[in-house]
Amino acid sequence: MIKRINTLLNAKQKIQLLILLSLVFTASLLEMLGVGSIPLFLGLLLDQSRIIELVQHISFLSFFEKLNYKNQIIYSGIFLLLFFVFKNIFLFYVNYYQSNLSKDLNIENAKRLFNKYIFSSYESILKKNPAYITRNISGDIINANLYVITSINLIREILLITVIFFLLVWVDFFSTSLIFILMVLFVCLFYFFVRTKIKELSLLNQRLRGTQIKLINQIFGSIKETKVYAKEKAFENEFNLSTVGVEKINFFSNVISKIPRLLIEVFFIIGILIIIFISIAGDGEINKLIPTLTFLGVAVIRLMPAFSSLTSFANALKKTEPSFILITDELVKIKRILNKSENIIKTNNNNSLQLNHVGNENIKFDNVYFEYEGSEKQCLKNVNIEIKPKKTTAIVGKTGSGKTTLINLILGLLRPTKGNIFIGDLPLNKNSKEWQKHISIVPQDIYLLDDTIRNNIVFDIEQKEINNKNFNHAIEKSKLKEFISSLPLKENTVVGNQGVRLSGGQKQRIGIARALYRNKKILILDEATSALDIETEKKLLDDLFELKGEITLIVVTHRVNVLKSFDVVFNIINNKAIELKDI
Repeated sequence: MIKRINTLLNAKQKIQLLILLSLVFTASLLEMLGVGSIPLFLGLLLDQSRIIELVQHISFLSFFEKLNYKNQIIYSGIFLLLFFVFKNIFLFYVNYYQSNLSKDLNIENAKRLFNKYIFSSYESILKKNPAYITRNISGDIINANLYVITSINLIREILLITVIFFLLVWVDFFSTSLIFILMVLFVCLFYFFVRTKIKELSLLNQRLRGTQIKLINQIFGSIKETKVYAKEKAFENEFNLSTVGVEKINFFSNVISKIPRLLIEVFFIIGILIIIFISIAGDGEINKLIPTLTFLGVAVIRLMPAFSSLTSFANALKKTEPSFILITDELVKIKRILNKSENIIKTNNNNSLQLNHVGNENIKFDNVYFEYEGSEKQCLKNVNIEIKPKKTTAIVGKTGSGKTTLINLILGLLRPTKGNIFIGDLPLNKNSKEWQKHISIVPQDIYLLDDTIRNNIVFDIEQKEINNKNFNHAIEKSKLKEFISSLPLKENTVVGNQGVRLSGGQKQRIGIARALYRNKKILILDEATSALDIETEKKLLDDLFELKGEITLIVVTHRVNVLKSFDVVFNIINNKAIELKDI
């Protein structure tokens, strides 16, 4: 478990955690002094001689016995007040420090996990369901951090119980032993019976929360089909099942968390009564028991929430343990992937610097094979093609033939299972980051931000300075000018989530404008004109063909009628790329 905590925390957070532990230990000692100080003060009020007898053996308190009784009460009361003010200010600071550490953990680890997801390889991201990534970043990371903080809280309560235990043993061994045996027995039995159930329910809760997010994504991502096919009820039933499941688990956890405090209170009362009954049975004087019972009463008032918290924190550890394990495993896994990528980049850093003639070099596939991890079928095999610079290249083939996979290989998002791809004389797999700086891509499925048309084209989250020349050129070449002019807010019109307020063709044209705005040397359209009417597609391609000699244009298309306009056409058939000579 220490190794996992080490994975979750950075160097600064580990130091902060050690400081927090020392603060918690000091707080426990102050709590012990607080518990002991009240009975001493009451003892001074009830039996002055016993207190004087106690302090006369302490040299720096020798002045106390010289004071008259009235002054002893006044000075003791002022000291008691100052001590409790100091103690509570210190406890407030400890809570503040702990809350601040918890906040920092949530921020830093959410950033770390987000960064490690977003900077991991394209292929590794494809293997993950976005709903589970959302759950991990927005929910499980908080639970994982809570596991660490709860561990500190558990240590705090154990320390508090321990120091008060030793103080009570010093005052009354029998009474202390009886009360603590009852409490420890209860806590151990309660934890033993519920821990397995809590862990099982926590794992189920984690899975159901992932299902909830996935259902929401699926429902609103396919809202048109959901409405047309009347699937609202089916989705509602599925969502209700997962929601009811999550809330039943939360209900069980809340009920279980309330039980310890109620039963512990009863056990403490039983313990105190047993002590009183035994004393009466032994002909003991109740008056002599008053200071001890006062001391036990004050200790019990502080110990009851401590034992209650002990069981609550133990249950919380079991509840958050699945998230803690999941997140630390994810961080280790992603770190391994990123380290591998970073090592490749460092090893080939010099080669990357040489990639400075992009747009003037051939893209060459040399005996390339590719299959997705976990699949036994080869998506592409023995591909040997050459894409000439500043030429127009079309890629055609049946649905599922591997056209998009070929594009992803060209983009450097995927690496060949076997063989090499060269940009000029340099291998692409050693220069992919530098290569991608020179490419604009219009994918099959264009994702639009819930933002303005302008911001969707510029696609700059940081909202840096916009190149108006590039922007105007992009909307003109993508045939968006007329459409934008017809809108009341022009390019400041908000398109809605994933462009819900736009037609398929309008969405594709915004995607094309986004690529053209970047003004790169290589432009790739992956079936990016499929939603356009034939006339608009022809005009768009004609405009792009005018850039021949300036950029390298690669277009994936189904439309045979446009192929004659391309310099080279490759057909993907039987997982191989064959150049079509006669079209």
